[in-house]
Amino acid sequence: MRLGILAYIVPFLFAFSPTLLLYGPWTEVTLSVVTAILGTFLLGVALVGYLFRAINPVRRALMMIAALGLLVPIHTGEFATLTWVFNGIALVMGGILMTWEWVVRTPAPNTSTAVTDTDG
Repeated sequence: MRLGILAYIVPFLFAFSPTLLLYGPWTEVTLSVVTAILGTFLLGVALVGYLFRAINPVRRALMMIAALGLLVPIHTGEFATLTWVFNGIALVMGGILMTWEWVVRTPAPNTSTAVTDTDG
């Protein structure tokens, strides 16, 4: 059910951002598609609470904020600079959080079963 919310959010993204429908300059289309994909991924991680391991509530909230910042549609009008700033800050924030989760993940246990002969 938590991941189902993405099915409700994505149509609104299409309605508010024509660049997600591949209408507009290729730079804005590319940026909109990439930030929408990353935003939905971060939102899914934040809602589920698991990436490489269980995520604590503070990091989940930060991932939620980064996801919502990435889901702000790119506009070319009056607030164009503000949307670029939101997306940029959220992209950096999401990148830091994902890198942190990658670094602190628990490594796989060593499964080597080397047998040493101690009897001689």
